[in-house]
Amino acid sequence: MSITSWGLHPQRSLELMLQLLWIINLWVTPAAATSIPVSSVTDPTNCSYDVLTETLQCFLGTLGNHNSSAIQSSSRAGKMRVECIGYGGDIGYPNEEESVLRTNHFGYLPSLRKLDLVSCKIRKIPSLAFSGLSGLREMSVQTFNNMVSAAIILEVEEDAFTGLNDLRKLNFTHNNLWTLPKGVFCGLSGLTALNLSVNYLQDLNDLGFSSSELRACRIPLRSLDLSFNSLSKLPSKSLGQLRKLEKLNLASNNLNVVEDGALDELSALISLDISGNKLVALPPDLLSQTKYLQELYLSNNSLSVLAPGLFDGLQHLLVLNLSQNDIGNDWLTQETFSSCVRLVALDISHNRLSRMDPNVLSSLTSLQVLDLSHNQLHTVQGNTFLSQHNLHILRLSHNSLDHLHPQSFAGLSVLSSLTLEKNSLTNLPKDLLQNCSIALVDLSLASNLFSLIPEAVRVLNKLKTLDMGDNQLVTLSNESFTGLSNLYGLRLAGNQIEKFKSSSFAPIPDLQALNLANNKLSQLDQGVFNSITKLRMLRLDENNLEDINGLLAGQTELRWLNVSSNRLQWFDYAFIPKNLEWLDLHDNQIEELLNYYKLGEGFNLRTLDASYNKIKKLEQLSLLPSLQTVLLKNNKISTIMPSTFRSKTNLKKVDLSANRIQSLPLSALTIDMQNKQGNSFICL
Repeated sequence: MSITSWGLHPQRSLELMLQLLWIINLWVTPAAATSIPVSSVTDPTNCSYDVLTETLQCFLGTLGNHNSSAIQSSSRAGKMRVECIGYGGDIGYPNEEESVLRTNHFGYLPSLRKLDLVSCKIRKIPSLAFSGLSGLREMSVQTFNNMVSAAIILEVEEDAFTGLNDLRKLNFTHNNLWTLPKGVFCGLSGLTALNLSVNYLQDLNDLGFSSSELRACRIPLRSLDLSFNSLSKLPSKSLGQLRKLEKLNLASNNLNVVEDGALDELSALISLDISGNKLVALPPDLLSQTKYLQELYLSNNSLSVLAPGLFDGLQHLLVLNLSQNDIGNDWLTQETFSSCVRLVALDISHNRLSRMDPNVLSSLTSLQVLDLSHNQLHTVQGNTFLSQHNLHILRLSHNSLDHLHPQSFAGLSVLSSLTLEKNSLTNLPKDLLQNCSIALVDLSLASNLFSLIPEAVRVLNKLKTLDMGDNQLVTLSNESFTGLSNLYGLRLAGNQIEKFKSSSFAPIPDLQALNLANNKLSQLDQGVFNSITKLRMLRLDENNLEDINGLLAGQTELRWLNVSSNRLQWFDYAFIPKNLEWLDLHDNQIEELLNYYKLGEGFNLRTLDASYNKIKKLEQLSLLPSLQTVLLKNNKISTIMPSTFRSKTNLKKVDLSANRIQSLPLSALTIDMQNKQGNSFICL
């Protein structure tokens, strides 16, 4: 690209080129090298040993004969990581070259406790591949065989892991593994954790863990991860020999059939995840032998039926996730959760519930989190949650709620978070939240049809955050926030508010975050924020403001201010508090960054975005010395005065693209040699 394509005058091209080279030499400091130097992808010497961590780390082009001696170079290593790097020796770059793993590949390293093989494209793991690593306790093999132009399917021979008698954890993910020799892991007598996720395994019986197998395979496995494979069926007793299994993850497969007795013999199971499959129904006795189950994840299936008795006997269940299914009212009865007396978290979001029978939750007295969002609820009956006296979080967003019973939330004395956004509510019963006044700190009423802030919220003297955004608010009365003296976060964005009274925020003196974006504000009284002196974040963007002069007087704690997308025609640094750190002025009609009083010392402003305005020139007082990032693209800047960037020792980035600069004198780019940040640049 020629320099004239930047919109510069041809006569100035040579001069500007020299200036840019000068800027690059002065501001761009090479970063200190922290990676291990790599001379070539086949260099067998790219191994380093860390004495403190006893770790041998090797970056190799491929795993093969030519570098096995380098890997064996330190018999002292307790940990070894071998990563096959890409062409040109770039660490982390995908490697297309195929590696070869041989029998007894690593020789005799009895002191090695942990081995990681990463990104080495291996076609086969042969018998006795790790036979010399008798002391190994953890191993991870991640070939990423499918992340190459020609995917390689990994083959594992029957005795591949023979000799690893002390192995406790095996990570075998991302290997493009389609099948396994039956019982290949059965010789690992100490294995407690096996991760085979992100492969293409088809048949669970290939693992050899079925109780119908003649060969004993009762390894002490406690955790088995088979998520993100291609399993389509969960056969009966297919894991029956794993009597000590506590955690089973079958998420994100293609399971559409679960046979009777599929989890038989798994009496020690604590956590079961079969989310993200294609299940329509589950056998009623599926969980009959998992009495100690604590976590059950059934989300993101197609369950439309919950067989009676499915959760019977699960007295230790703490977490149950039924979200993103097709469950309707008929399958939630008083008996559905009657055994789950210790349940702490229940998620039934993203289903087809149009009503909530109060009896359904009557036995769940320990419940602390309940998610009923993304359903079809039109109302909540009185006393629906009367038994949930331990409930802390209740989500009812994204329903069709158009009214609530005055006793809808009766019994919720410790409720701390209530979400009612994305409904059709126009008002709330006056005493609706009376029972919640002791503990409620977060309330969202966003995206409803409120034209006034409901009187019901005034009893919430512990409330910390209130979201009334995206409603139909036009005006606020002096009593709108009465009783909310502890409020520190208020969102009113996306309404139709045109003005505020000077006393509007007086009842909430501790407010720290205020969002008034996307309203119809054209003018604000200069004293409107005087009562909220602790304000740290203020959004006024997407309004019709023409002037902010005097608006922020007294805001000594303000750190973050957004007044973008308004109609501001002029700006002076005297308008903003000295402690402000981030200021967004973009998309206004400002013609100049003024500094009438020649202010500079004591300001903390680090980021200024004044893009998409009408600024025509820059001079020394246009930018504060504290600034680090300045965005001025898409203005009308044609002149940059000499010494504009002088004394700007913190400056790291200036974006002047899409302006009208035709020539640039060298003196305009003069900066102090003691620039503390380094790596600074100007984008023209």
